[in-house]
Amino acid sequence: MINASYTHNAPTFSAPQTSVLQKNTSKIDVVRINGKPATLKHCIDIFVAHLEEKTKRENMRPKYLSEVKNHLKRLAPLHPVMVTDLTKAKVKAFAFEHLEPLGASRNNRSLSALSCCIDHINTFYDLPCGDLPNPTRAARMKVNPPRTIFVNKEELKTMLDVAKSSASPHLYHFINIAVNTGMRTGEILGAKISYIDFSSNIMTLPKTKNGNQRVIPLNGAARSSLETLIKLRDALHPDNPHVFASVNKTGHVLSIKTSFQRCLKKSGIERHITPHTLRKTAGTYFLRSGFALHEVSSILGHSSLEITRKVYAFTDNLLLTDKMQGFNAVD
Repeated sequence: MINASYTHNAPTFSAPQTSVLQKNTSKIDVVRINGKPATLKHCIDIFVAHLEEKTKRENMRPKYLSEVKNHLKRLAPLHPVMVTDLTKAKVKAFAFEHLEPLGASRNNRSLSALSCCIDHINTFYDLPCGDLPNPTRAARMKVNPPRTIFVNKEELKTMLDVAKSSASPHLYHFINIAVNTGMRTGEILGAKISYIDFSSNIMTLPKTKNGNQRVIPLNGAARSSLETLIKLRDALHPDNPHVFASVNKTGHVLSIKTSFQRCLKKSGIERHITPHTLRKTAGTYFLRSGFALHEVSSILGHSSLEITRKVYAFTDNLLLTDKMQGFNAVD
């Protein structure tokens, strides 16, 4: 038996802390983690336990944990396989048979979840066999470039008019804040009053999707909605620190999806539009209003300028069209 110690830089959470390499009766080397054979199922259980504790500790979105679990469930036929036996050929064959029919995006998300699981084991466990192989990249499918959809001015005006009469007191302000700041849905719904500095017209998010702090400038429209929501909070939930205050266990509104879809239906909009589309709408109008690409990237909190350029490449034609409206070769 060869002992392997847990890495010193591991975060403080309850997880298996030893890995050993033991020989079974058939003389085949078997990697064991916490005394159990390191099957994919066992590694997934370790990874999910880590995510569950991290979700509680850092108040992360429960939806993220649920999504990861669903992606990992699709790997069920591979669960009994020893992680040391996960070859590129085996993963690719599995993906072709079980994941490809689901489409490229779902295929790649499940493989990304598997990749994160393997990386977690490699990062926090000193395995005597060395790092586990991560053969998921070879099985990923090519995804067509995303087609960015944004809400046009007429549709947006109709949506806001309908939202004003919605049964949800939060819907109008959610839409208004989203299209005027470009914030993500979770960032808006999870925002706390302490994040807002009305004297400077900014909101500071202490930790975003990328793990970084982000400062968001507030225009008059966004500021007005925030002030109204705080008054609503003062009247209904005076001790609640959240802008979108609620009586549920998280203290804030978790989802706006149902009322949002009703709003689209009443607005007569049949295109596929989600709350996230409002973020893309904001980015589109930032660029069309003359904001530089690096300014839009900063406001939206993209990890790199290249991401902004890729996501909003389609706006190049819109910007050229806008400029042409003021051009006349004769004048």
